[in-house]
Amino acid sequence: MALPIRLINVGIRSVVLLSRFFFLFALAKMLDPAEIGKYGLLVAAVIILIWKFLAYAKETPKAFFGFG
Repeated sequence: MALPIRLINVGIRSVVLLSRFFFLFALAKMLDPAEIGKYGLLVAAVIILIWKFLAYAKETPKAFFGFG
């Protein structure tokens, strides 16, 4: 039973990764190199902010977020 779920998980992750790859190529075809650089900086900043929040939320007691 765990094998089909694992295959579905890998399939979904693969589709997301390929869609990001093709989306970046589509943007590269439509935008200037400077705008692609700005997009990359924006994406990197969002990823860092999410990463920092998740690290903060992991160390913060659940009562702070209203979960107990």
